[in-house]
This record gives sequence, C-alpha cells and structure tokens, in this order.
Amino acid sequence: MYTGKKRDEARLDETDQKILALLSENANASVKEIAMQVGIPLSTAFSRIKRLEERGIIRGYTIKVNPGALGFTVTAVIHFSVDGPYLEEIEQTLASHPNIVALYDTTGEFDIIAIARFRDIDELDHFIKSVLKNPKVKKTITSVVLRVVKENYPGIPTITQR
Repeated sequence: MYTGKKRDEARLDETDQKILALLSENANASVKEIAMQVGIPLSTAFSRIKRLEERGIIRGYTIKVNPGALGFTVTAVIHFSVDGPYLEEIEQTLASHPNIVALYDTTGEFDIIAIARFRDIDELDHFIKSVLKNPKVKKTITSVVLRVVKENYPGIPTITQR
C-alpha cells in the first residue's frame, strides 16, 4: 500500500544476496547448509537471516507448487478496466477469488492486471463472464499463456548496488 513516504531501499551486500538466492531456491535449507555454501560461520548465517527477516526482506518461507500437476493447465493474464471510484472495491473482490494468483494495481490503459490459473478454458470463460456482469468493470482483455518461458516466484531480480 502506498503511504506517501519514500521507502528505504534495502542495501544488501554480496553475502546477503547469496543467502537470499539460496533461500529463494530452497526455503527448507538449513542454516548450516547456507553457512557452508556461502562460506560463513553458522552464527553469522543465523544472525544475517534473522536480520533479513526483521527488516521485512524475508517475509516468510514457502514451497513451490506445480499448478499443472494439480490440474490447473490454463494460465491467463487478464487486464481489467474499472470505473474509477470502485477500483479498490474491485481489487478486493478479485483478490479474494481463489483462481487469482497475482493481482497488480497498474498505470496505463488498464487499472488492474491479474495472473490467474484455471483447470480449462471453460472455467476461464465462466470467470471472465461472471466478472463482466459487474457494471463497475468496464472491460477486460485476456491473454492465455501458451508456454512459460520464465516464472520465478518469489521473484527477486539480480540485486545490484548503486
């Protein structure tokens, strides 16, 4: 949520970057494994991870699920144009939908972009038609993903210091 204040940019050294990369790849890695791979003492690895958590850089630990293995074979990128005063209301409605896996408030021609997963095209079709029944949603544009070229969640780009 935008607070009107400029966020303090996280400055990370090479060791913190290596720790984040390892945990992003395997959130179940032990502190001992991380210490060995980064080449630092166990106590240093522990305190650095703790500090990354306290600073809010690490917000939690999770697993990577293969949606296709669960039957969710259709991924859609959906752009929504919404009647201005109702933007946050529509965002909340969309965010609560179980098929939406990512939701972004954006600038440009569309107000909201969603990434959603469905079992089949019929399920996607039903979702879009139900959303368009809401008069506060002016229009949608949907793209179906043909294949994934890169998908990195949690996505952290290569961190470069300025």
